[in-house]
Amino acid sequence: MSDWDAEAVRARLRAKHFRHELRPPLAEAEVRAFEEEHGIRLPEEYRTFVTTVGDGPAGHEDRRFDEAEGLTLGTLMPAEEGCGIYLRLILSGPLAGQVWHVDQDFGCHMPESPDFRTWYTDWLEQ
Repeated sequence: MSDWDAEAVRARLRAKHFRHELRPPLAEAEVRAFEEEHGIRLPEEYRTFVTTVGDGPAGHEDRRFDEAEGLTLGTLMPAEEGCGIYLRLILSGPLAGQVWHVDQDFGCHMPESPDFRTWYTDWLEQ
């Protein structure tokens, strides 16, 4: 996987209507400690993002990677779209790395993107 262009991501975020800002990248040791504490390994694209671009992803209702309510049943919630709709990054199993759209009100869930990088870059272009 190629590296993220952190400056290009930040520039695109500043250009978006909502003027999102990223938190600083996390230290590798902090991410590793989180993984060990929870017995998981973050998908490489997301792991690389939070260690090189920023702790975020600085999207609609963005979430830090370590927020307790986001780590549920083998998933991480990188974004909330509102009205009970969440995006979940799958952390383990055959779907690991995929981003899923979950609508709690209607009880439906479906694949949103094959991986975090695709989802995030598509969101940046919207």
